[in-house]
Amino acid sequence: MNILLITSYFPPDAHIGATRWYRIGKRLLQQGHRLHVISADNRSRLSMRFAPQVGYHDISPTALHLVSYPCSSTLLRLSLRGLRATHWLPNRIRRMLSQSMTLKASHDWAPLSSLLNALDRITQAPYSRVFFPHDSWAWGNRVADYGQGIVSSANIQVIIATHPFLGTLRGASLLAERSGLPWIADMRDPLHNDPQLRCDWIRKRLLPLEQAILQKAASVVTINRCLAGMLATSKDVQIIPNCYDDPLTRTHSVKSDLSNSAPLEIAYTGAIFDNHRYRELFDSLLAMPHRRGTEALLRFSYYGRSYDRLAPYVDRLKAKGIELTNCGFVSAQECLQAQARSDLLLVFGWRGIGCQCVMTGKVFDYLAAGQPIIAVTERSTALAELIDRTGAGIVLDSGEETQRFFSNLRQSKVSELHRLEQGRKPHVIREYSATETAHKYEELLRSVVK
Repeated sequence: MNILLITSYFPPDAHIGATRWYRIGKRLLQQGHRLHVISADNRSRLSMRFAPQVGYHDISPTALHLVSYPCSSTLLRLSLRGLRATHWLPNRIRRMLSQSMTLKASHDWAPLSSLLNALDRITQAPYSRVFFPHDSWAWGNRVADYGQGIVSSANIQVIIATHPFLGTLRGASLLAERSGLPWIADMRDPLHNDPQLRCDWIRKRLLPLEQAILQKAASVVTINRCLAGMLATSKDVQIIPNCYDDPLTRTHSVKSDLSNSAPLEIAYTGAIFDNHRYRELFDSLLAMPHRRGTEALLRFSYYGRSYDRLAPYVDRLKAKGIELTNCGFVSAQECLQAQARSDLLLVFGWRGIGCQCVMTGKVFDYLAAGQPIIAVTERSTALAELIDRTGAGIVLDSGEETQRFFSNLRQSKVSELHRLEQGRKPHVIREYSATETAHKYEELLRSVVK
């Protein structure tokens, strides 16, 4: 089948937004389909310096076309972003100072953080209004013009637009209308989950726009049930999840040489952000009693950027028998190796707009690694639903749960790890492999192309 994919990010762009179609696209190509790609020109030469950390390689699509953003829009965008960037320097200074401050002292910066957040909201308002419904909209018009030549020359049979951003949907909708082809809206986020939602004026106008543009699609796809419920559409929404890169070929088992007194190795791979629920975890650990000599040492190994956010916790946790170790921003291969040799893998839920539908991408690599997962998130989130459905680990949603779980780990490490392992469902986890996900997409494509 001849497929045209319209996306904001595609390898070699080392951006998390490229991961879904980096993995699905490889499998579709292996199955004999031809994948033509139109992507935004994101200056991939610059982003490739992060490619080893992300783990992207060339998947050799049938053709990759980079379409730049309109110059006039870019110049206006830069001028308005100059206003929004006024908070960057003091915010950066605050983060740098926090590395040498105690946890209590870092809280003294809360008023400044609130002020900076307010400034960001104020400067976002004119930016959102000028570029309504989104600053990629004009790019979508350009994509539609550019894509007409590809549709005819490559005998394209179906168009897929993967969101973000809105310009991808705009381009696919226009191109499908002109060519008479079906198109699929692949929604990794709802339109109204955009930062523009901070502005009521934008939100009220974005919902009907989302409904109108999705109504034109032959099919609407999204990545989880929570997100499907957020989409402003009356259409049936197909759920095709994100995936891990390789078929699962091994079954994890608790290491035979474990002892209860040996350190418990817990790995976190990836950056943390202010909206991640890491504070709830480490504040709960601070409230635990001091470690006794017979209990296991808890060792958290951090692989990624933004470790400075954890710096205020390091010394205070050490007194509790809990180590926080910065292992640096390492390659994807080194992250996979760290996951394989750890006892547990850690992932944080999200607070803020659309937190229920957020399912961090690293959890899929964790599924493939095989070690039990600790998910610090609310039970109503898509992340928690994934953990429960696969039996891949445990969900911690309160300080009491966190303290009880880690207390049991310190006292009886081996039995707790065995208990977690027994809940694992390998047959369900295989459903999230790239091979299975691409097979679901292939079935959808055949139903749309008649």
